[in-house]
Amino acid sequence: MRPGAPDRAVAGERPPWSRRRVAGALLLAAGMLLGWPAVALAALLAARLGEPLLVVVGGPCLLAVAHLLFALGGWLAGGDRLIALLRRQGNRPSTRTKRDTMPT
Repeated sequence: MRPGAPDRAVAGERPPWSRRRVAGALLLAAGMLLGWPAVALAALLAARLGEPLLVVVGGPCLLAVAHLLFALGGWLAGGDRLIALLRRQGNRPSTRTKRDTMPT
């Protein structure tokens, strides 16, 4: 994005869908669906087969692949829109006060 150009993501304008954005959205969904359910399946398989290393080694590897898919999907779907959304969410004031978070 050019330095002086308005940020279309914040302004609410949506760029047209392209093959790249569709592929990115599919990778985002795959990254979300693959994470913890795949680790749970690996744990179930490890228990059935009696191979604990399957989940000890395979679990972190599956999570790493899921994170990579999610990151690649975010980049393909339009990282500028993702960053603008995260910035906008981060700048919202909190509805909780300090008194709400203190233990009683």
